[in-house]
Amino acid sequence: MKKNKLVAPVLKWVGGKRQLIDTFSPLLPKRITSYYEPFVGGGALLFYLQPNTAYINDY
Repeated sequence: MKKNKLVAPVLKWVGGKRQLIDTFSPLLPKRITSYYEPFVGGGALLFYLQPNTAYINDY
């Protein structure tokens, strides 16, 4: 699936992972069909992955 380059976190989040994406990406599986995020925060990893199915939560 082609990623949309316009999809990105809106806010800079304290403790955000945006600067760590290059470090995280080699550690991730090549194919991710579902994404579960209990603490989405700024959503940097979610927006980077752009999975077909995502379950997010954050109170």
